[in-house]
Amino acid sequence: MMNRRHLPLLAAISLVACQTTEEEPTVSEHFRAGNYESALALAQTQVDDAPDDPYYQGVERMAEVGLKLDQARDLVFDNEHAKALELLFEADDLAPGHPVVAEWIEKVVGELTDGTLLQAGQALMDQEFDRAVELYERALVFDPDDERAKAGIARSLILVNHRAGMGEQYYIEGVRSLREYWLGQANAEFAYNGKFAPDDKRGAARRRQVAGLLAEDRVLMASDFEANGLFHAARNEYRIALIFDEDNTNAAEGLARMEREVEAFAQLSEAERKRIRGEYADAAKALAEGVELSEAQVAEFASAKIDLDEARWKEQYKEALDAEADGRYERAVKLFDLLLQETGYYEDAVARRRTLTDMIDLAERLYSESMAAKREDVKRQKLEQIAVFWPEYKNVGKLLGTAP
Repeated sequence: MMNRRHLPLLAAISLVACQTTEEEPTVSEHFRAGNYESALALAQTQVDDAPDDPYYQGVERMAEVGLKLDQARDLVFDNEHAKALELLFEADDLAPGHPVVAEWIEKVVGELTDGTLLQAGQALMDQEFDRAVELYERALVFDPDDERAKAGIARSLILVNHRAGMGEQYYIEGVRSLREYWLGQANAEFAYNGKFAPDDKRGAARRRQVAGLLAEDRVLMASDFEANGLFHAARNEYRIALIFDEDNTNAAEGLARMEREVEAFAQLSEAERKRIRGEYADAAKALAEGVELSEAQVAEFASAKIDLDEARWKEQYKEALDAEADGRYERAVKLFDLLLQETGYYEDAVARRRTLTDMIDLAERLYSESMAAKREDVKRQKLEQIAVFWPEYKNVGKLLGTAP
């Protein structure tokens, strides 16, 4: 059955004199019977018969609006509000400002907002503060002026900061400034005034004044956090300030600044994780990207770079020692060379490299002498000398018959 909400929309269509026989239903009759698809199909046929007639084009457009309204209504009853809203926006594009479409959009937006706020409240009670913020912000997408969502975001962000260790006093004062102080009460009262007396210029001015004072209070708190390197907490406070006063320049600039610092901090943490796992190239990349974002954490990035270099050099040194212990002297020398190219000096790397190069030179000389010797005992003597310090050298073990 057709919803009464559709009647004003369909009034214009009901007057259409369709070019059909008396036995065939008209567009209006299809609508009254709730056959919206049939109504649209008939309207489209009329446009095909008279493509340049604006009258029939209007009928077709309104028929399409009616069909979309009907489909949206069914989706609402099925609790598919987001999909319904898409159809309603399409209907609004076809018939901008039509009161029935506007009424349904308001209804669906209200239900979406209320449902999201319920979810946000539950997340808040479950102490899922980040999730609560996300849901409150989603509610603001549906209704940018919803005071409940704004208050929910502010409270959630204060709780996020409190959980991050900002202290009990911070929490008490923060909640009080939002809910108990006279500014918070005035903000609610003036918001009420704006809803029911939107033309009251004095009330509007007072609302702006109160919002500005609340915002500046949070900006001061954010600035203090920022000065102490508490970038996540500062970002949250700047966000709260913008909830009260979206035109607050200090809050907007502070939020943008803290977004960069928080992202830089994330890169710093990522570099630390990569360094611990031995993924040094990825760690270096994270540091390079993060330092470009930050103005306040330059020293931290410099320290992290030193830690990364130290870890990498230690790994190179250990790898060189392993190669040396395994008899791969040429490999060990190359690794020591790479290490010393960066460091110039690292523990006993210089001495070890010198010893290895001397051993390599000695092994090469003794081997050449062995190959050139005519007497077998001399050949063997030279090879045995090599075997003392480098049994893995070339085919010494095979020639001496000691190879496994």
